[in-house]
Amino acid sequence: DYGRAERTLSNALQAGKAGPLAGNISPLGQTTAESDAVKLTDLRGLWVLLLFLLFVAVLFFLSPGRIAVFFHRTIPLLFAGRQHPVNLSRLSPETRAGMGQPLEVLSKKSQAGDKESQYYLGWKYYFGDGVKKSESTAIEWIQRAAESGFVKAQYAMGNIYRYGVGVKTNAEQAFQWYLKAAQQGSPKAQVAVGGAYSSGYGILRDESTAFTWLQKAADQGYAPAQDLVAFAYEEGQGIPQDYGKAI
Repeated sequence: DYGRAERTLSNALQAGKAGPLAGNISPLGQTTAESDAVKLTDLRGLWVLLLFLLFVAVLFFLSPGRIAVFFHRTIPLLFAGRQHPVNLSRLSPETRAGMGQPLEVLSKKSQAGDKESQYYLGWKYYFGDGVKKSESTAIEWIQRAAESGFVKAQYAMGNIYRYGVGVKTNAEQAFQWYLKAAQQGSPKAQVAVGGAYSSGYGILRDESTAFTWLQKAADQGYAPAQDLVAFAYEEGQGIPQDYGKAI
């Protein structure tokens, strides 16, 4: 009986070791499987802490100017030449309201040479709003408005050629349309022109001229331009380095 009990106990221990959830008993009463799980959890917590500390370090290292450059110049240049999705949420409330006019009214005004109506009609065709969708017709009307001097249409044409919306990308054409809008005081276009001069996009690189255009936009209170101007002073790009003005 004693031998049989010993064999039974031995078999039970061997079966326990082979079980999927079993493990050896630790001095604290935990199985080794439980101990391993605790160690794994501790390591995950450590990784989270290390990632958080790295994130904080990056925030201290990056200045607002560098962040502005990344979002307003680096990323757009990386995506230049790719199809840029346009949706109604990207348009101003004024433009969406203008598009809301009846097709017959916009068409009549556009044919009569009203540049604002031509711009709205172009977007109406682009989105197929109450009319058959047509990118080519949309660009035709937006370009007519741009050629008539409508600043929003000029900036839109810059984006159209920059991102290849219904046309082949063309850096030189994009720059020229941005420049026309910038010369009329559009802060967004002024930043685009400044970025083009800074990176040599569609024009010869010229950091000094880039700064001039960014400063024009910053003087109008355009926040992205103000960040870029701060970065320029901090790094001495196109202007003598001046940490006081960077702040």
